[in-house]
Amino acid sequence: RARAELSRHLELVVPALRQVQRLKRHGLDVSHAVFESLRPPRVVVFTGHMMDRPGQTLPRLGPALEAPLKAELHRRLDEMDVQIGYSSAACGSDLLFVEAMLERAAEVNIILPFDHEDFVAASVAYAGPRWIMRFRNALRLAHSVSYATTERYLGHDTLYRFANQMLHGMATLRARFLETEPHLLAVWDMSEGSLIGGAADFIDQWEDIARLQIVDPELLSPGDMAAGEPLPANAGPRPAWVKVEPERVTRVMLFADLVGFSKLGEGSIPAYIAMLGRLKILVERAGVRPLAINTWGDAMFVVMERASDLVDYALRLKGAVRALANESGGLGLQIRVSLHAGPVFPGIDPFQERPNFYGAHINRAARLEPVTVPGQIYATQQFVALLTAEESAMASEARSGGGAYRPPWVCEYVGVLMLAKKFGNQPVYHIRGVDGAEGEG
Repeated sequence: RARAELSRHLELVVPALRQVQRLKRHGLDVSHAVFESLRPPRVVVFTGHMMDRPGQTLPRLGPALEAPLKAELHRRLDEMDVQIGYSSAACGSDLLFVEAMLERAAEVNIILPFDHEDFVAASVAYAGPRWIMRFRNALRLAHSVSYATTERYLGHDTLYRFANQMLHGMATLRARFLETEPHLLAVWDMSEGSLIGGAADFIDQWEDIARLQIVDPELLSPGDMAAGEPLPANAGPRPAWVKVEPERVTRVMLFADLVGFSKLGEGSIPAYIAMLGRLKILVERAGVRPLAINTWGDAMFVVMERASDLVDYALRLKGAVRALANESGGLGLQIRVSLHAGPVFPGIDPFQERPNFYGAHINRAARLEPVTVPGQIYATQQFVALLTAEESAMASEARSGGGAYRPPWVCEYVGVLMLAKKFGNQPVYHIRGVDGAEGEG
């Protein structure tokens, strides 16, 4: 009876399960049925084909498959006993999954890849007004709606891939909290070729086929065309977006500030310059070269490709500053570090003639640093989601080789913080090293 009540408070299953496990470890004979009753809720992340466009070269999901696909999704969700889902909300498979989850009173979390109106124009509207209405209803009834980025689409398909990475990471974070693992449910026709950010692309990035289920729409029996409402006669191909060049790329960014620098006297500046030279040597032992790095005064800006590399870099930076500050004659400075991930424009700085990166997400990373506690590392939800997806892949690779992967850091949720200069609210995590991971480089 208690377990039935917990369907409205899924997180409470975990502490109840831990208590029962503790009792069993101390000698209480606990029935297997108790553990079955307290199974953590099943978390599923979803990907799938959108509705076919008129004249589409390779038909995948036409109106006649809408009803049978939704019935198959219901069957799979019942079979897997899914209670928590993560998905985007494009017309076709995404919205059918969201609706099936809502109809079973399950929790569904939607992540959109970019600006709301651009997403409707690119991934919903061509299928007709009925799908726009279903999209709006899905967002209204979803447990949560968030964005990989709120910026414009600009014809950059990499934003769809970044949203998939966000879905992967957020579902994994939630499953870890519930002491379980996420599953991927995909609607995919097994055809060759992979659109950036499409279903096949997502499956390629999924680390464990044992936690993957595929629904092949070609194996479904077509239903009544009327049930699926044919596409409107004036529906055309995807809008001809004017692609802005260069195309954005997903990168991870670090901003750091040395707290106490502004109070140094002129006589301490030569020692500070020498400290920066030693700091560079200690941090470079990480063995990863940034794609771009810049410093000015007491500030540092670093860009890399992988979140795990940047965390290692940040931990070494923090540890090195602490070690140098505590030396005899040290300047007593502390460092605060902020980490963020997002789509940015790559380019060559015309003045310095070296690689640099530009865009709104650079600003977001910079606005987190001033609200970071001195001596600590804070990271945005986007960064932690990307990091978690990378950790899952590394753990799977280690298991396939007969080993185990344990990241040398811990991510702890801080809460929603107001960023500096009224840059909006941001879910933030605290990252700290474990087992000496914050050493001296």
